[in-house]
Amino acid sequence: MEKGRIRLVTFLFGLSLSFLCTNAFASPAVIAPKTLQRQMDPVIVSGDRVQGILGHPKENYGLFVSSEGAFQPIPFQIDERNKSGEFVLTDGKDAGEDEDKGLFDENDELVFYAKDAGDRINTESIPKTASASWEITVTDPLSQEQGWAYLLLFPSAPERSPVDYGTYFPERMEIRMRNYIAGYTDKVKAAPAKYAFTREIGGDEQDILDRVKIRMQIKLILTLNRNEEDVKVKELGYIDGPVRVITRDKYTINLILGIPASTWKTERQYYYCFADFPVVLSLPMRPTRLHVKIYDDFIDTRGWKLFSDTNPAGHMVDGKMAGENDGLDLSPWKWSVLS
Repeated sequence: MEKGRIRLVTFLFGLSLSFLCTNAFASPAVIAPKTLQRQMDPVIVSGDRVQGILGHPKENYGLFVSSEGAFQPIPFQIDERNKSGEFVLTDGKDAGEDEDKGLFDENDELVFYAKDAGDRINTESIPKTASASWEITVTDPLSQEQGWAYLLLFPSAPERSPVDYGTYFPERMEIRMRNYIAGYTDKVKAAPAKYAFTREIGGDEQDILDRVKIRMQIKLILTLNRNEEDVKVKELGYIDGPVRVITRDKYTINLILGIPASTWKTERQYYYCFADFPVVLSLPMRPTRLHVKIYDDFIDTRGWKLFSDTNPAGHMVDGKMAGENDGLDLSPWKWSVLS
């Protein structure tokens, strides 16, 4: 391991990162071309991995790459976390300020996409207007392909990339990312009721989702059945950045006469081609007494193909019930793809 270089593996996607701190600047001179082919992965860098450039207002940072002979900004965002580890929301009811009042610190997150990484350059060619820089190397552990990005610190806000991968429209409860549109309704806020592919990737933006259905069975003295319409949702706030949108919501399922059966919070994280829904659940009962099933109920997917680890060759969706002789394995799967 070279001196001054830190190496780690991200917990989400296994991309390997390394960092090199420097303070030298001028026009880009490529010393290693980008070979990284990863397209969908966000690179999430905790502030404690770039300590040599921390402690300044997050607006004063810029993320740049060398691509096609130019040194240019790429979309990125710095999302702050407070001392409790929660994201500091920028809009909505729970919007607030981190304890450090907007400085980039050790538990904050720098986020960009692996596909936007560029060539490696001689750090002496970094613009002299930057007061400090940090080289980030992204390595695919499967192929060892690499790409680079440069976090620069300036006396004031630097040039930004005009690219914005997604936007949240709270008034109509809709998230529009580059590849898809996801939407919710007043009647059902617990799960998406709209999904469409954007024109940017050849879609027609027509809704293909009736709704995501949630079926819950709660076993106490009596057995209670609840669905997505029984879940009360309160939006607490959101972050709308150029790389990802994060929304925080509080959910409550009532038992009888307003007595809550469980509450939980989600911080839905929307990226340009997928979403993550991490959940923290609080139950006033044994977890074994709650059973939940979640279904994606599509409007019409005839002509699509279903792939899974139990059906790796794919199964054509024809709108008819699966029979014994059509080769579809209905046993539980670990992953599935509808294409």
